[in-house]
Amino acid sequence: QGKRHAALFYYRRAVSNRPLDYVYFKIGSVLAEDYRYEEAIENYEQAVKIKPDYYEAYFNMGLAYKNLNIYDFALQYLKKTIQLNPNFYLAYEEAGRVYLSMGDRELAGKFFREKVEA
Repeated sequence: QGKRHAALFYYRRAVSNRPLDYVYFKIGSVLAEDYRYEEAIENYEQAVKIKPDYYEAYFNMGLAYKNLNIYDFALQYLKKTIQLNPNFYLAYEEAGRVYLSMGDRELAGKFFREKVEA
């Protein structure tokens, strides 16, 4: 935990000097590891403002919303990930898991099958 706090300090210092997409992404990832999903999402949003095709940031936003049980937003960002990178099979898998959490086995199966094809 101490290492994560030190990392946050240095990452935040870096973006205060020069906003960089990957640094916001790193900040979001450290915050998500600490279960601080709302703050993580804010940083992923900053990353995609700088780099609109940053599919990894969209994916992590989807995961954060999934962990918050906000499934409509989770699906929105997971589908955006797939749109940006159709070969990123983890996005299909996570979308399938979200649909399972929502009780929709049919759509979950569709995304699990698409994962195999990705």
